[in-house]
Parts: sequence; C-alpha cells; structure tokens
Amino acid sequence: MIAIFGTMFLLMFLGVPIYYVLAGSCVVYFVSEGIPIWTVIQRQFVGLNSFVQVAVPLFILAGNLMDAGGSLDRIVNFAKATVGRFKGGMAHVNVLASMMFAGVTGSAVADVAALGPLEIEMMTSQGYEKDYATAVTVSSACIGPIIPPSLPLIMFGVVSGVSVGSLLMAGMIPGLIMGVGLMLQVVYMAHKHNLPTSEAYPFREMVKTFLPALSSMSIVIIVLGGIYAGFFTPTEAAGFACLVAFFLGKFVYKELKWSDLPGILVKTVRTLGTCSAIFAIASCFSYAITFENIPSKIASFLLGLTSNKYALLLLVNLMLLVIGCFMEGLSAVLIVTPMLLPALTSVGVDPIQVGVIFAVNTTLGLLTPPFGLSLFMASSITDLPVLQIAKKVMPQFILLLVCLLLFTFVPQISTALPNLMLG
Repeated sequence: MIAIFGTMFLLMFLGVPIYYVLAGSCVVYFVSEGIPIWTVIQRQFVGLNSFVQVAVPLFILAGNLMDAGGSLDRIVNFAKATVGRFKGGMAHVNVLASMMFAGVTGSAVADVAALGPLEIEMMTSQGYEKDYATAVTVSSACIGPIIPPSLPLIMFGVVSGVSVGSLLMAGMIPGLIMGVGLMLQVVYMAHKHNLPTSEAYPFREMVKTFLPALSSMSIVIIVLGGIYAGFFTPTEAAGFACLVAFFLGKFVYKELKWSDLPGILVKTVRTLGTCSAIFAIASCFSYAITFENIPSKIASFLLGLTSNKYALLLLVNLMLLVIGCFMEGLSAVLIVTPMLLPALTSVGVDPIQVGVIFAVNTTLGLLTPPFGLSLFMASSITDLPVLQIAKKVMPQFILLLVCLLLFTFVPQISTALPNLMLG
C-alpha cells in the first residue's frame, strides 16, 4: 500500500503525466510484491477488452461528425432566436448552446474547444468583457459530461458494473438543473452589471431554427430512446448515432465532404488515444489496489469516521473536489470508483446517484487550478492567464457547487428518470 500510493504522490508532485504516474505506481508495486512485471501489460489489455467501451470512440466520432457537418451552427442559431433577445442575451445563448451541444460531445473540454471561439467572439463583439465571456463559456461547458451521452458516466458504468443506460438517463435532470442555474445567474449579473442586450428575433425565426436544431440533437433521442426501448445496447446506440451524424452532415445539411473524413478520423483517434491509454493503465491500477484489498480498507476507515450517509457523502465530495484539482476527470472516475463506491453503497447510497455525484465532482475539477483542463483550453483560445480565468469563474463554480450539494442531498434528482423507465 505504501509502495503504490507513495510512488503515485511522488510522481504527481514532480508533474509527471497521469499515465506514467499510474504506470510507475503499478510497476513499483508489482516488483515489490514479486508479481511478474508483464502483469502490467496483461491487465491493461484486460481493461480495454470490454464491449461497452466501444461506445466511447463511437460517441467521440459522432460528436466530431456532427461538429463538422454543421450541427454547431444550427444549435447556436436556435439559441440566439430563443434567448438572444433578453438582457445579457449572448450569455444566455452561451449557456443554452452548451446545454444543447452537451448531447453531442459528452465532454467539457471538447465543448470549450468547439464552441468556445464562437461563443467568446459573439459575446465580446457585443461589449462583454473577455474574461467574463470566457468564464461563462468554461462553466457552461461543465454541463457536457453530465447530459447524455456522458463519457464519465459511461466509464463509471464500466468500472462499477452499473447499467450504463440507467446512468445516462440519470444525468439528464442534473444537467438541466445546472444549465438553468447558470442562466438564472446570468439574469442576476445582467441586471447588476447592466450587461448588453442582443437584437430581438421575431417568433418566426425561432420556429424556423427549431427543426434544424432538433435534428442536430437527435443523437440524444437516439441514444436514450433506443436503449430504453430495447432496440440496442449503449454501444450499438453509439454506432447508430455515428450513422445519423454522417447522414445529417452529408445528405441533409450537405456541409460534410468526403475529404473531411480523414481529418475527423484523425481527430477522433487522437482523443481516443488519450482516453484509452488512461483507462487501460487505470484498470491495471485498480487491479493492484484490489489485490491489496485497499477498497475495503478505505471503506472501513470512512465508516469508522461516520456511519451517517449524508456525512459520508459530504466527506467523499470534499475528497473528490480536492482530487479534481490535481487529476483529469476521467482518470479520477476510473481510479476512485473502486475505492469509494463500496463505502457509499454500504450505507444505502444508490450506485446511480454515486455515478452522478462522481461525474459532477470531477467535472468541477476542470474549473480549478492547477490542472483544470477547461481553464487551459480557454487560455489557449483567448490568451488570457489561467489564474485570471479561474478568478472570474468562481461565482459560476460556487453555483455549480450548490447544484452538487442538491444532487447529494436529494437523490431522487438522479434516480427518478432511471426508476421511472425501469418501472
């Protein structure tokens, strides 16, 4: 136990990339325990040998196809026509577009990369301060990993054995609450700081842009509807979503060219390479901590501190928020799930609620230094210092923290839809 965690914290302190942190920890542990070193390679293969995991690259590919095929513009146009007329209209457009685009990517960083330049340009061109526009962009992007298809929830399902379909459905209401909360905060900021008002669009413009935006969001309908109707598994739903994304971009919108496909595939493979490498070595790390019986030891330790369900949830939330400051979201979900889930389920917490709490916590980590990936992505887009963005995003971070506490103390927010569908 000392060998694996000592090595992990030392390498993290030295700033070593997370893959090598976990790999180094596993190697040191296996050598110290006399376990053959080739076990590191074997356990990585075992970790990747899962049919459910095929959904991850397919969802990434579907998002890239819809982005290149013109879905992004249609989503933004509908958001403009719907909420652009209000005070602080472009900030509302920013949040609403992120809520709608969330169902396409499933990733906050992808949301910032794809929507960020357009949203920040829209806001600054109408008189918004650049750092505020950036703060709204990175905070609204946090909805992406919660509203389905959600990569953290898929990974949680793979590691925990909880139904991926139920987890995806569980993220719908929390994601909408986060989005509505951010829009209410925009209303407050708009009146307090006299934010600019955008042009008013006629009602017919909203009607005109609705169907194109709805077709762009068809991936969510396909994923959730298909899974719960029993037409296909989450992995098959992801594959069908790719076909729909290609069909829309190529034959309906006619913006996707055959020459675009190599670049889309390369972009998908680059994203997938990072996710797969981390998942593979996290599987090896999980094997090592299970072999050492660390999950049960952590569960006993936490239950020794308190047996109260909500006190334990608060303690776990605090731990995850701290972990999120130093570790990328997917990595955190993969590592902490086998360690913390047994303690929470032993006091009666629904695993579906745990999945949502883990996903929201690790997403908030994207907004916190020193390793907040959304902050770094936004900084690369705007050339603003990371700390300046982090300071400006604090009001939104506090609001999302309140949402997290709501999901913690009201489990029905996460479990109502899955229970309704299963019932």
